[in-house]
Amino acid sequence: MKTVWQAFRTQARAVFGDKGALLLLVVAPLIYSAFYPLPYLQHVVRGVALGVVDLDQSAQSRQIARWLEAHPNVTPQAFADISSAERALREGTLGGFVILPAGLERDLAHKRPATLPVVADAGYFLVYRQALTAVLEAAGTLGAQVQVGRQLAAGQPLDQALAARDPHPLVVRPVFNRTESYLPYIVPAVYVLILQQTLLMGLALLAGTAREKAPHPNQTGHPPPPAHLLATLGTLMGRTAFLVGLYCFHALYFWGWSTVIFDLPAGGQALHLFALLLPFLVASALLGIALSPLFREREQAFAYLLFTSLPILFISGFVWPREAMPVWMPHFAAIFPTTPAIEGFLALLAMNAPWSAVAAQAWHLWLLAALFALPAYLAQRSR
Repeated sequence: MKTVWQAFRTQARAVFGDKGALLLLVVAPLIYSAFYPLPYLQHVVRGVALGVVDLDQSAQSRQIARWLEAHPNVTPQAFADISSAERALREGTLGGFVILPAGLERDLAHKRPATLPVVADAGYFLVYRQALTAVLEAAGTLGAQVQVGRQLAAGQPLDQALAARDPHPLVVRPVFNRTESYLPYIVPAVYVLILQQTLLMGLALLAGTAREKAPHPNQTGHPPPPAHLLATLGTLMGRTAFLVGLYCFHALYFWGWSTVIFDLPAGGQALHLFALLLPFLVASALLGIALSPLFREREQAFAYLLFTSLPILFISGFVWPREAMPVWMPHFAAIFPTTPAIEGFLALLAMNAPWSAVAAQAWHLWLLAALFALPAYLAQRSR
């Protein structure tokens, strides 16, 4: 027990006595959690600049333009010709433009199909989606108005005309993310990634620092003898206990005060959240200790680990469905603690799932902790 407490204090002094480690393990998670949600505070993209090239100049084309002006997704801008609209799109001042072709009203009057060409920036899929959705809804409203008007002119009652226009109306009710925005969708998962990656990089930084400062065996005459089994286990337990305690504080801030500030999903019972958090932090800490012998210099922590953040996030299964991945990729992703942790925390926080729905993820994390325990012990023993 004395060895555990000594290792706990030694790890605390190492973290708070190194400016780089302090920044990564203490300050960075708080800064990331405060600034990462800021771009998504508007929840959905609104006011996309949409050019309108009205070549028909008819009552029907002006009606479409007015409906676009009333749509919250876009802010229409009139253009006299297609070339000027194309120029504005290439310069980045437009998210897209719609062409109201000449003869639009005549085609509708003669019951001929009318085509509304839309040119949108598909390189930014959120802008592309909002611009296209606005045009589709305005064109759909016009089509419904024309079709229902013809049936009313033929003497059909209004209710029958409306039913004939849409005999099977689709009712869409989003669940778990009712605003259909990126804030509750991506931020809770990224919080889990922040916990793991800052922990791994901080431990790698400390490992590189220790190796830079450690005397070479030639300077001391011979390398130190290996530590006793119980002493190594006690040291490993003390280091892990400090890291888990520190990151429990970060998690409490993430899913406590930060959730209130940014209106993030806050489902799930506190006991269930902690029961999933504990094996996640233990597995992440042991993974960081196990990887520490790979780092000989401080800078390698950033060179080797920083670029892994986005791939780990994308293969976790919530950004891109596992069913659409290569067969081997979900199995490879299963070795990272973030994969079951993201799945479990999203189920608890966003879906308010019962513990039985995330018990498999908790056992997965405990299995990873057991898997990383031996290499972490060997890494600690080599120090």
